[in-house]
Amino acid sequence: MKILVAQFYTQNIPYGQYSKKINQKYCEEKGYQYYCEKDNDKIIKALNGRSPTWYKPTLVNELLNTFNPDYILFLDIDAVVSDFNQNIEDFIDNKYDLIFTKDFSHHSAVNAGIFIIKNNKWSKNFLKTWENSADIYTPEHSRDLIINKENEGVVGYFNNALWHDQTFITI
Repeated sequence: MKILVAQFYTQNIPYGQYSKKINQKYCEEKGYQYYCEKDNDKIIKALNGRSPTWYKPTLVNELLNTFNPDYILFLDIDAVVSDFNQNIEDFIDNKYDLIFTKDFSHHSAVNAGIFIIKNNKWSKNFLKTWENSADIYTPEHSRDLIINKENEGVVGYFNNALWHDQTFITI
């Protein structure tokens, strides 16, 4: 089974280098691929004004196509593997295309900072839908909407709202 562990961070995250080093070492020991995007200009350009957390569906979709792994484990840059005896395969159930962990706050049902995704058509469609969800209009958020002058439409509430991309998954 070909597994890739993916992360990213922008230049304003001072601890990113340490997380990268720990997770890269784990992957080397386990035989997994590791990829960390830290090209600040690439990330900022892809975000198009959104909060940085929105880069994860874009990155993961790109990596599914570029490296063609069977699965990707995505970790936010503030997450590190703390038990090198644990294998990612132990958390994979191939009956599922996407595996999230429960979020232990009262805000979301899932934690979008750590997930495993299978490389298939459904997953790629899900990632694209997730990426585009920042532009969703929902009436309960209408007081927070901004008018987009270019296309006379509404720019989504979740572009920079609290819990950003994670919130979309639970609505």
